[in-house]
This record gives sequence, structure tokens and C-alpha cells, in this order.
Amino acid sequence: MKPNFILVLIIGLSLSCKKSNTSPSHTDISGNWRLKEQLVDPGDGSGALQNVFALNIRINFGKDGKVTGIMPVMGDHTQYIVRKDSVISFYKVDLPQSDTINMRYRFTSRELTLIPPCYERCIYKYVPAGD
Repeated sequence: MKPNFILVLIIGLSLSCKKSNTSPSHTDISGNWRLKEQLVDPGDGSGALQNVFALNIRINFGKDGKVTGIMPVMGDHTQYIVRKDSVISFYKVDLPQSDTINMRYRFTSRELTLIPPCYERCIYKYVPAGD
């Protein structure tokens, strides 16, 4: 009787437990961002992050999926979609299934880091524009 009771207790406890998601999804990158640092490696691994905050280069991610501003690798891609917690796809409004640029990213409330598909290593770090 005791082994059955313990088995029923263990099964009951395991079924009553819910798995909680303690790490929130960071996919809402919408807003105005200002380029703080960029890294463009010359190909020999010697590249380092350079402060470019004074240049006032901005990018805006709209809640409607539109992106505006300046980013070298983006070209004329004016739409974006966050595919998962580490990939953003940029595309042209008239060609959503072709000519897509997939970019890795990292996001916190204080910083957005974009890692485009460059031949040599390149990284763009943005901070909230504050306006």
C-alpha cells in the first residue's frame, strides 16, 4: 500500500507542476535607436569596436514592421520581421520571399546589437535614441 501511495503522490505532484518561463522573450525591438559603436574588421582579425556616437546615425524599427534609417548592409530593405530570439529578417516590401537579409541580433532594454552577414566580421551596437 505504501509504494502505491508514494507512486500516486509523485505522479500527482509532477502533473500539478507547471513549467514557468523565467526568461522573457526579447523580440520587441521597436523604437528609435542610435548607433553607438561599430566594428568593421579589415580581414586580419584586428578590428575593434569604434565609438561613432557623435555621428548621430539612427535606425527606427516601427511596430508595423517598417524600418527606416541608415545601416550599411540593409540596402533598400524597408521591412523587418523578428524570426526568433536571435534572428531578424529584412526584406523589400514588394519581394518579401526573395532577397531577404537575415541578421543575428542581441537585445536588452539598453542595447541592440546587430550582426549582419559580412564577409569580414562586422557588428553594430545601438542604444535607445531617447527622443
